[in-house]
Amino acid sequence: MAVNDTWQLNVIGVSGGTQHIHTLHFRELGGDFTGEDLIGSWRTAAETAYRAHFASYDAVIGKITAQKVCGSVPLPAASEYIALPGAGNGTKAVGGDNQMPSFCAALVTERGTLQGRSRSGRFFLGGLFEADVDGNALTAGEVTRIQAYCTALKTAFIDPTLPDWRLVTHSRKLADTGISCELSSTPVGQLLISSRPTTMRSRKWGSGL
Repeated sequence: MAVNDTWQLNVIGVSGGTQHIHTLHFRELGGDFTGEDLIGSWRTAAETAYRAHFASYDAVIGKITAQKVCGSVPLPAASEYIALPGAGNGTKAVGGDNQMPSFCAALVTERGTLQGRSRSGRFFLGGLFEADVDGNALTAGEVTRIQAYCTALKTAFIDPTLPDWRLVTHSRKLADTGISCELSSTPVGQLLISSRPTTMRSRKWGSGL
């Protein structure tokens, strides 16, 4: 454990019959934390808002893993949390609405505090329904749900003066040059929600086959 080491958090579940993986990166600020600590911090701060984005019958949190990806070697083994059946389901009531294809998603840009493509990132939130989209735009209700999750992340991992964990973007390209973890990851300054739905090629049927 060391100050400024970088960790990767994966929230793994199923949405619309397809595996859904949500990935975030964090900088360790306390210097004596474990993967279990990171998982607990995300669950306390953001799990409720995350689940509210997904249908109540989708087990979007089946497993959460936390793995240090930059720091002194040897790196510790990944920590895991396994949700009890039903405990990781979404909480959105969808009625008789049709679910959109699994490759359709909302997009959130992680705007870094420094310039450059390697200093910013993004994440996708799947599980969209037809009622969440109006033409080429997300509905106000859908944007509100995404904003609630972004606000939870911002309150816990961006705004605090001395948080235990800081939300960052991690560049493997920069890390491969041998620079320090503090330089290969960049603090996130803003979370920007795209008003338009987008697609993820990796989740399209037949992709990679």
